[in-house]
Amino acid sequence: MKLLFIGGINLGNHPKGGEEYKNQLLISKIIEFYQGAKVLDTVKWKRSPTLWFNLIFNLFFKSYNSVLISASSLSTYRLLIFIGFLKPSILKKTNYLVIGGYFPEGIREKIYNWKVYRSLNNVIVEGELLKKILYENSELTNVHVLPNFKNFPSLNFKTSEINDVFRFVYVGRISQDKGINEIFQAVELMKKENTLEFIVDFYGPIEYKFNFDNRHTKYLGYLDFQGEPTSAYELLAGYNCLLFPTYWKGEGFPGVLIDAFISGLPVIASDWNMNKEVIEDGINGYIIQPRSAEELVKKMKFVINNSSILKTISERNLEKSRLYHFDDNWSKLEKLITAE
Repeated sequence: MKLLFIGGINLGNHPKGGEEYKNQLLISKIIEFYQGAKVLDTVKWKRSPTLWFNLIFNLFFKSYNSVLISASSLSTYRLLIFIGFLKPSILKKTNYLVIGGYFPEGIREKIYNWKVYRSLNNVIVEGELLKKILYENSELTNVHVLPNFKNFPSLNFKTSEINDVFRFVYVGRISQDKGINEIFQAVELMKKENTLEFIVDFYGPIEYKFNFDNRHTKYLGYLDFQGEPTSAYELLAGYNCLLFPTYWKGEGFPGVLIDAFISGLPVIASDWNMNKEVIEDGINGYIIQPRSAEELVKKMKFVINNSSILKTISERNLEKSRLYHFDDNWSKLEKLITAE
């Protein structure tokens, strides 16, 4: 089968976010299984006339059995309008793998016209909540659910022992809309109670400068879950709880939640977009209100003082991680994009 893939990949570099990580995984399979595949990396599309030439040439002058778009919702919307105007017959073989959770919101807010997507072969979202929003705000009948996924080795982690210091961790973009301010505010509130011994370590690309005090908060660089997954997951499994108080508007099914499950970590996460669909409160971790350092403090203190509960949560999360392995979900995606 001849397949055309369009999306942000940033090939040859560490992925800067969930979109690039997911797309790097996808093209590894696409290149392996489809000899006639063509991959167009849109990461630098604004500064690349060559990409635009290749895009037009491959869409309108070459023939493909299937087109898979895995890009931001705005870029995809503009591209589909462009295709629909010049050669609408391509749309019926096009599959849109939705990145993040903003696309259904864009349909609800009428930022995107749902009719642009009705001729597509498939619109594939990461969760039932996103599918529900689309059904309630459009007449689309081609929507399918495929959860986020990760490629990870078969590892059997044991629950980390909690010694004198409770070890929290944050993994992801170091930016304000990921709730980093709230983590620092929570740390300051907890420092006033001298009886609590804890640390919070941070991993990920820095997009906003924060002041790490090196006693309770440290920045430790980048965790390479793709290039060095075993060592990355072993390191993550050495912590006691993941913090994820995000309120980023583009959040869908965050890959870091899968990383936490793989490593057997309980999660304290905000009630934001799909977090509540992935994390059952009290089962896989704990849900708090977004933008609330006070609620974050309450849950951080709770897990410190009730650490015996975390072993059960850890075992549940290790089991749940199997739902999100790349190989199983690749098979499901392949069936969708190759269906006539």
